[in-house]
Amino acid sequence: MTQSRDIKTLNLIDLKNMFVDWLKKPSSILILLTVMWVVAVVSRFLLCLSTSENPSIMPDEALYLHLSRSIFDGEGLLMRGQPVRYEYILYSLLLSPLHLLPDGINFFRAVQFVICLMMCSAVYPAFLIGHKITGSKKRALIVALITLTLPDFVLINHAMVESLVTPLILWTFYSFIVLIEKKAFSVRLSAGNTILCFLLYAAKPA
Repeated sequence: MTQSRDIKTLNLIDLKNMFVDWLKKPSSILILLTVMWVVAVVSRFLLCLSTSENPSIMPDEALYLHLSRSIFDGEGLLMRGQPVRYEYILYSLLLSPLHLLPDGINFFRAVQFVICLMMCSAVYPAFLIGHKITGSKKRALIVALITLTLPDFVLINHAMVESLVTPLILWTFYSFIVLIEKKAFSVRLSAGNTILCFLLYAAKPA
């Protein structure tokens, strides 16, 4: 009995060592993060299917969905047939191609799926930020995992812009960290940071 336990312990230690060695490979982290992203997208979408049948009655949701339709139709920015002045159209712009879907496909469900893809992609910048702060890949993976459990992810049930803004904010924060660490001026990093800031502006008012 004792010998059997010792063998199991050794096997677990071997598996742990194999996993640690595998983590040292450049592609291993990307694979792990992608697996986390896929699992999060599937689980969140299944949760959406079981908890929300239609869009909530929220002014933001109505605005984004109406704007996406008017952009797709090439009619400018319309809200229930009336022109509106609204600068933050990035989210509606991203949703507009969904109007190409056949009538048999539930449009709101398609929006929720795209929202799941966007929101759960926060796992990538969360890992990079975690790695910058902790200096450890293991701890950074824990940070990425915790990020996927934040209460903000409940907004996936709604057609809210936060699903786009959340990963954008994390990418912008990470780019600022890299820019600050860079002692010499970098045109590429500065340009990338500027683009991210503009995308944030185009997504949601401050």
